[in-house]
Amino acid sequence: MKRKYTIRVESHNPEFDVGEQLREGIQADGFLLLTTWDGHPAAQCMNGMSIIELSKFFTLNNEVCSMVQQAAAIGEGMRKAEKIREDVERQGGGLDAILQAIAKRKKQELDDMK
Repeated sequence: MKRKYTIRVESHNPEFDVGEQLREGIQADGFLLLTTWDGHPAAQCMNGMSIIELSKFFTLNNEVCSMVQQAAAIGEGMRKAEKIREDVERQGGGLDAILQAIAKRKKQELDDMK
């Protein structure tokens, strides 16, 4: 049996009205909710949705899906950059260490593609 959810959104600022459809509620079998508070990730929840169902949104050609794809790419870049920084700190820092860490990471990415 499929799960059924009603997603309703309430805005406390008329400048950011969400529209009648969201105020009344959208019926869904599953959902992904990402929220921010003071410009930072706050809550995240995914219910009744599989990874495959979520991945199908990446095939859509609309503004929201494009923004999610862009954010995912930027987030992945940020994670890679943090990993490089950690590698460099572990190796003792310095420009040579940074360049070596980047080269090592790129070589590993190329090897993984083979």
